[in-house]
Amino acid sequence: MMRRSRMVSGYPLPAILALAVSAALWAQDPVRQSAPVSAPGSLGEPWFQDIQEPLAWTREAGQALCRSVFDGLRNRSLPATALGSFPGGMAPRAVFLSWSDGQTTARSAFGVGESAETALAQAFDRALSAGAGGGSAAWVKVDVVQHAEATGGFVTRESRLPLPSLLGLTFGPATTFVFLPEQLVAWNMVDPMHRLTIHHISERLLAEHDWQRAGRWLAVANYTGGQRICLFETESFFCAGGVAVPLFRGHPLYDNPTVTELLAAARAAGDRIADYCRKDGTFQCDLPEWEPGRTGPASPADQALAVLALVRLHRATGEKTYLEAAIRAAGSLARNIRPYGTSPRAGCLPEPEEVEDSGGVVGAREITKLSSNALVLTALCEVSEALGDGSLEVPLAMLARHLALQMQPDGTMVGSRRLPSHKVGGVAEADAVGTAVLALAQLYGAVARPTFLAQAERACTRLRTQILDTVAMEGLPRDAWTLEALDRIFTFTRDRTLGTTVQRLAMAALLDQNREPDILDEYGAVGTHPSATVAADRTRLLAVAAALLHDLGQRDAATNLLAEMRPYLLYQLQARIEPASAMYLPRPAEAVGLFRDHLRDYGFALRGQASQVLSLLALTRTLQSTERETLPEDLQVAKSLNRARAAATRFPRYLSPRLAATAASPVATRGVEYHEAGSETFTIVPIPDKDPAKPGRQPGLKPVRVRRLNE
Repeated sequence: MMRRSRMVSGYPLPAILALAVSAALWAQDPVRQSAPVSAPGSLGEPWFQDIQEPLAWTREAGQALCRSVFDGLRNRSLPATALGSFPGGMAPRAVFLSWSDGQTTARSAFGVGESAETALAQAFDRALSAGAGGGSAAWVKVDVVQHAEATGGFVTRESRLPLPSLLGLTFGPATTFVFLPEQLVAWNMVDPMHRLTIHHISERLLAEHDWQRAGRWLAVANYTGGQRICLFETESFFCAGGVAVPLFRGHPLYDNPTVTELLAAARAAGDRIADYCRKDGTFQCDLPEWEPGRTGPASPADQALAVLALVRLHRATGEKTYLEAAIRAAGSLARNIRPYGTSPRAGCLPEPEEVEDSGGVVGAREITKLSSNALVLTALCEVSEALGDGSLEVPLAMLARHLALQMQPDGTMVGSRRLPSHKVGGVAEADAVGTAVLALAQLYGAVARPTFLAQAERACTRLRTQILDTVAMEGLPRDAWTLEALDRIFTFTRDRTLGTTVQRLAMAALLDQNREPDILDEYGAVGTHPSATVAADRTRLLAVAAALLHDLGQRDAATNLLAEMRPYLLYQLQARIEPASAMYLPRPAEAVGLFRDHLRDYGFALRGQASQVLSLLALTRTLQSTERETLPEDLQVAKSLNRARAAATRFPRYLSPRLAATAASPVATRGVEYHEAGSETFTIVPIPDKDPAKPGRQPGLKPVRVRRLNE
């Protein structure tokens, strides 16, 4: 997922001069409150590196404290607490309070004291002085610092932060620069290589007209020698007026959501997609986190995914808003079909493709892909069925003709063609053929012409004999469209031999389910690839497979699949933007309901929203058809989930002196936590201490190759 980038706007000359003076005199500036984070009052107080003993309280006590702070800020009255009664309650502690009205980014205040109660009181007073209270505190988050490690040799413009989405950062009491991990990520303060983005931090300070502190920051940023920093871990809770919830990495952890909750999540994301669909049928969103780096319209495949999500939401809920948006988007796709050939004319959707010649010069050409055209045909078929008026007959006929022309005598299909020559680009991969089978079967259902079902069966038979029923399980495609294709083929043919194929594909989809994560909220990810979109596709695959096995009479197999898909579902739902995970964004309320692709940064894409909606709808439909309210329980899943989440209340979680020391100086060969999946990169993940009883053992690091999307 690409990171967003915001340009620094111009500032008046007096401001620049003040900034330069402040940079020269930064050390003389008294420590004082300032946005976005308030500072401690005296250099003689304890600081973060003094926090070595965790506060050993219960999750329920943390939730109660957060609710009390929420009520206290609303009433502008410090709540009474019993923090001192817990082990570690009288040890040095830091407490952050963050608040937002839901419309603007959260502000924060923190306190550091000899005890937890002292730190809380200090943070509370500063929060009130900074404007918290009343309606401005509609959302409240409490962060209790449980462990911290200091390290030296940090070069601000060069060194890399380890695990910035998990660890906060402070430069020390003299600078007053303290950042929660959620702020580092949501405020775009760390680049993809985990280096601080100096200009974004400067921009934030300048936007607050805090010239002295901005100058101080430039002095810190421009110092070329190593500086002493402190990294810290927090335990977090969030309250928006109801029951406070514990957080990890700024988001809630799910257990076993109900059908009602799944459908509500699908509708919330669908509402956003419908809102982003303009009158001309294209999709546009002005959130700074929306598809950063994209200069043109969404690809045909992404638009088709959005149409399918909208029309299926209409089918599930009866809401006309979804169908109206789907019709507009379908019309846009139909207008972009490029006709070719003589009567009967075929048509396809062109897509740009970057090419590089031997001299390294990058150019562009047009191609048309089997998978994209098939997906668009599927989407138009479903809209046509919902309309029932034949208004899409012409584009359906052109795309159907195009797919028929890709069919070879042996049942294989052409994967792509160059335009305008229509030169063959190669044999289609298994997942593209599966999508084409679905499109042809869907077309048969829409227009009832047997030739389309015959073509679908022919391609499906070839796909099964050459790949699905013969290739080793590790080499099988993990594509939800292939399962949907088999489901449609069964609907029309009642071919009971499909049961074995479906079971093989379902088991293959479970092979790389991560139940032993290095970081607890990556439980349920697909291998080491931290994508919620990929996990959503796996959930949909298994939901369709379970429904088909249920229809085939294999009820036990269907139940087992539903139970074992739960880790995928839990992982994908963590990427849903709720108030807790939205509060540090520039426009929090506008992001609620969307899904980000992964948990280490913020970025929203049309494909991700549509994939999540399709996944949740497929699972909802399967649960309803099998008369279940939630996923069935599985003992092995429950055990592995409990093991993974045991770290939520264990401190230190991942922070150790060894990990903190990795930030001491830049190392060119050291990997990063996340990079774009299109290139081969590595992620640095912590190795938990397997045997704490052995003296001298510390948690370490290991490099893990990030799986590419097409692997």
